[in-house]
Amino acid sequence: MAADSGVSLGVVAAGFLINISGFYLFDPIISLVIVVVITIGTWGLLKDSLHLSLDTVPKDIDLEIIKCI
Repeated sequence: MAADSGVSLGVVAAGFLINISGFYLFDPIISLVIVVVITIGTWGLLKDSLHLSLDTVPKDIDLEIIKCI
């Protein structure tokens, strides 16, 4: 929920800066900053999802124990 409010704050800040300065590149600049923040925050989930979609074995699975069963 805090991330959503941060994104909303970034959108409002970009609109405010564009309205004051007329410099329209504030919108893509702030959008890219938001993308980087979201990507950093969800990197672990993205990595785990990629491993699962490629049918890899999760890190917490011990193959030796499974071979013995």
